[in-house]
Amino acid sequence: MDCRSWVNDVCWSPSGSLLAGVSHNSQVHIIDMKDTGNVKSDALQTRGLPYFRAQFTSDEDLFCCGFDRAPVLYKKAGTLFKEHLKLDDISTTKERQMTEMEYKRSIFEQKKLGQTSEDVEFLKVVKTKHK
Repeated sequence: MDCRSWVNDVCWSPSGSLLAGVSHNSQVHIIDMKDTGNVKSDALQTRGLPYFRAQFTSDEDLFCCGFDRAPVLYKKAGTLFKEHLKLDDISTTKERQMTEMEYKRSIFEQKKLGQTSEDVEFLKVVKTKHK
């Protein structure tokens, strides 16, 4: 497996015939070792930030997650693995579209404008000098 980058994680498939690795250059490497005389290697370039964990759930399913906090399922299609589904895709959520400061400011404004009974109970629990 020539990753040309730091390897963040490696894992074996349940049957032990596949080895997957994720590297810091945003690639997923999968090696098929069923036929030791003809080892097949596949490198997938991802579009997002690098993955730091990989885990096979079967010989056909590989889950990867990384720094963008959006796990991805890769499924075997024929002899190759392809991106099948992004789980928890946060790129379309309201929080992701705003900057972190804008998001926190909007929460503060909501709390300032109208406190619910839950907010009052929360403030009783949190011991602060200023209320």
